[in-house]
Amino acid sequence: MKILRKILVFILGFILYNLVCAFILTFALKDIVQTEMIGGVVRENILPAITESEDVSSEDKEKIQALLEDEGVNQVINDVVGDILTTFGDENATFDQESIDKIFDYVIDNKEQLEKAIGKEIDTNEIEKFRDSDEYNQFTDELSKTLNETGSTLDSSSRTVIKTYNYIVSDNFKIALGIIILIDLLLIMLIQWSLYKWLSILGRALYTSGITVMIMYLAVKVFINKLLVDNGINITIDTSNIFLLGIGSLVLGIVLVIIYKIINKAKMNKEKSLEEPTKEVV
Repeated sequence: MKILRKILVFILGFILYNLVCAFILTFALKDIVQTEMIGGVVRENILPAITESEDVSSEDKEKIQALLEDEGVNQVINDVVGDILTTFGDENATFDQESIDKIFDYVIDNKEQLEKAIGKEIDTNEIEKFRDSDEYNQFTDELSKTLNETGSTLDSSSRTVIKTYNYIVSDNFKIALGIIILIDLLLIMLIQWSLYKWLSILGRALYTSGITVMIMYLAVKVFINKLLVDNGINITIDTSNIFLLGIGSLVLGIVLVIIYKIINKAKMNKEKSLEEPTKEVV
């Protein structure tokens, strides 16, 4: 019976390790694919057009470049890219004007910050006026039509890959993984019939996942960036988030193992102290 329990706990622990690994990577995947890869391509296509323009001063070029590297701007790009990927991954989804409006909403909401960045005043009234114009409606209609047509021409395998990616980075998938992890831990608790031994298994799963994620970080940093350079793609993927997630998982795992050892030692000492008086009486 004890051997069977150990086998079951080992299997559940291995499953837990894979689940934790997947859970960690879902947080890094969206940032790498949308912000770094696709967002990087967007930035690399915008910047040359700006730097090669004779109508833009060198000072303004530097300000625009700094603006494109701003976290808020990148988040807007990330949101719009996410809407495009949703359109490409779902036959029933359509890219609409609301997605484009996010860019203008960001400018209006962050007017003062952007004015400091570019060194010029921003007339939000003019922006709103433009959004109400026929030119803007025509522009958004044409852009939406182009993106929707592009999405409709994708083959089934490409659509499946995009749809899978969209699901993996979704909150629903993270919640599902979290629930499965809790069920796995509950089964381990029931099999071991202990309220604290699961700390050791979860801790090992966390620090092992952390080490795995950090190894993946090195692989992405070295091989993928080299692959992009070799293929003439002038972007560098920042994988620091993966590394930070790996370190966080490693540290948390070690802490849980230490807590388990402290509780286990205290329990053993208590049992030993209860046994000693009994022996004296005998």
